[in-house]
Amino acid sequence: MNIPETITQASDLVPYSDDDDTPKRLYFSWRICGFSKAEAAIRAMVASTTYEAWILDEAFARIEERVPELRLTAQDQIIQIEEDRNRRKLVEVDSKVLSDTLSLGVEDIDKQTFEYLKGIGGRNNTRVKEILGITPGQMPNTFDEILIMVARNKNARNENAQNENILGPPIEQEDYSTTE
Repeated sequence: MNIPETITQASDLVPYSDDDDTPKRLYFSWRICGFSKAEAAIRAMVASTTYEAWILDEAFARIEERVPELRLTAQDQIIQIEEDRNRRKLVEVDSKVLSDTLSLGVEDIDKQTFEYLKGIGGRNNTRVKEILGITPGQMPNTFDEILIMVARNKNARNENAQNENILGPPIEQEDYSTTE
């Protein structure tokens, strides 16, 4: 039987401790995920005679009473799991784009990559801003602005390099102290 991931996640919330709890746990997993009693029994492949025996069990009845509460807990947990998974996937994509940008060089990024990087920057990713040479609060709005910023940063780096060459290497001072 192919059990959806959501049902498997809900299974962890079922407070059943019997050794032979797998069919009951599966039934309650379906119930927690919003299915009616009859639908859950069918999806868990529970025979009607088995279900009729279960409803006479006090532990089963107590859990059945808690289904609405467990459903709310499951919703919160499943949503959090999905948000975390999506966040991880987004970070993986962001990292790939950043890595590719670094290997190509910022000067060679295209408009589509720029728009993506701008979106990452909008998520307050300081690494993107650092790579682009942008101080916080100065994320450019257009591709032309980024090209101008890159050109200015490149010119500033070239000027610094020229100034260092004009001054030449540092002068070594002779040591006139006497040693005895």
